[in-house]
Amino acid sequence: MLIPVVQCAHPDPCLRQNHVEIDEYRRSSGYTIAYPEEPLCDDELPNGWYRFTSAAGGTMPTTRVERKRCGTIVPIWMSGDPPRIGDGKVTRKACANFETGGPQHSNGCEQTVDIGVKNCTNFLATERHAQPDNDSYPKLTQSPRLSQPEIVGKTFRFVCQFEYAHQHPQQAFEVAWTFEGVTKHTDQVADPSRSASLDGTKLKGDLGKSLGCKVRAFYTNHPQHTKGPWLESNLYWAGIRPEAYHVTISEKDELRNVTLTSTIPILCQDTKAEEDNFCCIPLDLRVDGAAPDKLEAGIACTWPLCKSLWNDATKEARIPIPLSASKDKIEDDKGTDLLLRFQNIAPDQKHGPYLGVFDNYEIRSVQIDVFDAETKTCSLNSDPHFIGLSGNHFNLYRVGDYTMYQNTERHFEVQIRTWPCWGGKVTCACAVAVRELDDVIVINACDETYYANGMASPEIKTFRKLRQGVAIKQATDGSQIGVYLPSGSEVLVKGRNGGGAQHWYLDVELKVPAMDRGHGRGICGTFDDDNANEFTHRDGHVDTMCNKCEPRLFTESWSNNMTSLFKTRPPPLNAFYFKRFCQCDEANSRACNNCEDQAGKVGFGQFNDTPGETDKDDQLAFLTGVFHDTNATTQRRRQIATSTYVDVDESSDAYDPDDYRDFEPKVVTWAMPRNITEAEAKRTCRQKLESAAIWPHCRGKLAQKAETRIANCVEDVKIGDTFDAMDSMIESFTTACQVELAKDPSNYQTNPATGKSVMKPEISTDICSTNCELHGHCDRGRCVCDQGFTGDNCQLPVNQPPVLYRVRGFVHSDDFVLTA
Repeated sequence: MLIPVVQCAHPDPCLRQNHVEIDEYRRSSGYTIAYPEEPLCDDELPNGWYRFTSAAGGTMPTTRVERKRCGTIVPIWMSGDPPRIGDGKVTRKACANFETGGPQHSNGCEQTVDIGVKNCTNFLATERHAQPDNDSYPKLTQSPRLSQPEIVGKTFRFVCQFEYAHQHPQQAFEVAWTFEGVTKHTDQVADPSRSASLDGTKLKGDLGKSLGCKVRAFYTNHPQHTKGPWLESNLYWAGIRPEAYHVTISEKDELRNVTLTSTIPILCQDTKAEEDNFCCIPLDLRVDGAAPDKLEAGIACTWPLCKSLWNDATKEARIPIPLSASKDKIEDDKGTDLLLRFQNIAPDQKHGPYLGVFDNYEIRSVQIDVFDAETKTCSLNSDPHFIGLSGNHFNLYRVGDYTMYQNTERHFEVQIRTWPCWGGKVTCACAVAVRELDDVIVINACDETYYANGMASPEIKTFRKLRQGVAIKQATDGSQIGVYLPSGSEVLVKGRNGGGAQHWYLDVELKVPAMDRGHGRGICGTFDDDNANEFTHRDGHVDTMCNKCEPRLFTESWSNNMTSLFKTRPPPLNAFYFKRFCQCDEANSRACNNCEDQAGKVGFGQFNDTPGETDKDDQLAFLTGVFHDTNATTQRRRQIATSTYVDVDESSDAYDPDDYRDFEPKVVTWAMPRNITEAEAKRTCRQKLESAAIWPHCRGKLAQKAETRIANCVEDVKIGDTFDAMDSMIESFTTACQVELAKDPSNYQTNPATGKSVMKPEISTDICSTNCELHGHCDRGRCVCDQGFTGDNCQLPVNQPPVLYRVRGFVHSDDFVLTA
């Protein structure tokens, strides 16, 4: 407790009229002051008797009181026991604690003075007359001010400034530099200087702490070398820290930045390093936790924090590190707790001691909570039956170009082109166009001719160089093509044989990421929680929902003409994108060897990798070949006129849906030539589906989706008068089942070769394409061929050489056929 000191006696100080009450709760010995609170001072109190009230109590401490207690810098306590009732006024010694943080001196009693004390039963009355000798040192009254870092040439420093108006040739000031309150460096400043500086190199080993300075004054010629009390400055945190220490990331977030901020500059003594922008410190990321592959960092696992990022106005260098939740298809409510850790910094010491300040500094880690989010799927099969985002199913029996799905917020769109099929009774999809940002990929089978109970694989066209994060995979028999995009969007296209010219078609499976919620729409429906607005027109009008129907007004609202990706190219956006995302687990080096494209990690479909092929750019070049120009209207052909070859120009007869503007689907009944009944179709479609390899895993989970596909199969049988389209039903259900199973973490296991989590083989890689069943059988993902057939799907007769009917872009005349 801060106590005024007494001098002369007064008549009975216990009486109210003979003492002054001081009601100040901060005078309690349990109260500690802190900057910027102004300390109490009794210099202005007149001499006389005083009584202390309030929470401070009415007594006086008789043991040492620590500095900064009692609401002041130098507290005073009474040495000796308090007087007893009846002792009257007694004299006691009052101790002033000037202890400065070094070795204790006189047990906190550096200066003493006699005081008068009287026990008034319920309180002690004390008498003030003189304070400790303040003339033994200059009296500072204002706390010093610590500057922010100041860059001076290729160095930086901190400056501690203080004020004292009086000047004296023998007065001096001691300045102490503290880190978290612990003195590490001291300076002595002579009059008339009022500042001291700390060189930036002195921070080495103490980054990540609050820097402060404190000042006290003294006379160099004082016989007792008495120094005044310390006055402390404001604090400055020096180091590198994240903006937040707890971050939540969801799969619905495209990117989430964790920004690191350095509060001290990055400086090099090497001029060339600064000129070449090499004056940087490396920030190495590591992700710890049970599932570190759930979190990915953009571009690299090592990020440079450079001198060029320093803002001298804000006194900060900031670097945002983009993070993304891995699009792994798992959907649970638990979330994953991870720790984003930063390796101890190892700067290049050759660039000077100011860069070396960061040596071995460890930035505080960030707790990351990663949450899964719901994705959506949409599919069209056969002629074409749509199964929308909400699971509703309907038909599209018109010819043209249509928007299957779009999210204009991220410039993503999938379009389809339809043509008459099944003898002109209905329509089927014959081409698919996918656009994301500046990437446009067209998978076109509309211009392919039907040959000998088979179809050529669809043509893949691109119009400019694709982003590195785009992956296109194709089955070896050409029947299946997968497009995987950095956003997590996936498009799977499968070619189907319906039994004759223009009886074949494309099935399309689409998966869109959770980030599309609230923005996705099209024929597939709307990506939100409102199932009543699935039939939303392009202009926003909403039709009433129906099932097993043909909502012509709704589907026609999404037809395209001027905006068709099959006819026009969208203008380039030149948007910035991250080429790849890195999994920065403990096994990775600073080179981030585990950087991967986010696309296609757990994608639709099963593809055989090309042996020895590891770079996706090479794979992409192999699949897409040259960049095609759709503006070309002519192709070169070679005509056999005589024995001499003559080059002539001939227009290719490309399919144009405008030629079928008047197309109307035919009314089909069960009275067909083969006399297949509806009951027989239902029975056969159900038996076929229940014989699928995936059926045991999803028969209880996807009962409604199974019934939808059986109903579509029955419709295909009625229209085609054949069971040829049942494979489309099986593979559509297989894809839907795998998507559902992929949401459950229990359906995964760790690949011992890579350490990554993969789906169990019995629900993924062990399942063969339905093409295998034509001339073979499936054995744990490998198609075992019947006698006389070979190939990945047993599609090639052993004794029949391949037949070349046509070279794309080159039309043969005179029934010219090449055999190999």
